[in-house]
Amino acid sequence: MKRLIAKFKKDQAQHRKRRVRLVLCASIALMLVLLLAGCTPQKKDISLAQIYQQMEETGVLPEMLPLDEEEGYNLIGLEYDQYTEQVVMVSQNSLLADEVILLRAKDKASADATYKLLEGRMDAKAREARDYSPEQYAIIKDGILKQDGQTLILLVSPRVNELNDVYNQQK
Repeated sequence: MKRLIAKFKKDQAQHRKRRVRLVLCASIALMLVLLLAGCTPQKKDISLAQIYQQMEETGVLPEMLPLDEEEGYNLIGLEYDQYTEQVVMVSQNSLLADEVILLRAKDKASADATYKLLEGRMDAKAREARDYSPEQYAIIKDGILKQDGQTLILLVSPRVNELNDVYNQQK
């Protein structure tokens, strides 16, 4: 009987040790998860105007002019009230194809509709330049149009990849 009681106490002690190890391992795992979650990069909250300013600072853009609400609507079909933020810039020199359009739509539906407008803008620019300026046509064809959620960008420049890099660093 004493042997049975001793064995029972020994089994209880081993069971307690296993439980302590399990709780310890779970605690360590939880701390690691929290630590790694704290290490993930936070989304940058930078305005489109600041991104454009950084693009300007690269020195790759010619003198640019902003399009006001009426010009944006007439040229591209943009309705500025559909955006929380917009930067719409075209080259001051009408012979250059350079354009930077940065838009943050109010909702997904507006973003999707705007993407189609910007596709149309790229096609129209390409058709316009195809016959009179093969060099500018090539620049337009290499242009970048993309949508990241509700943010849309259209970049046309001989050094479009540098502008795109600026944008990607700020996402």
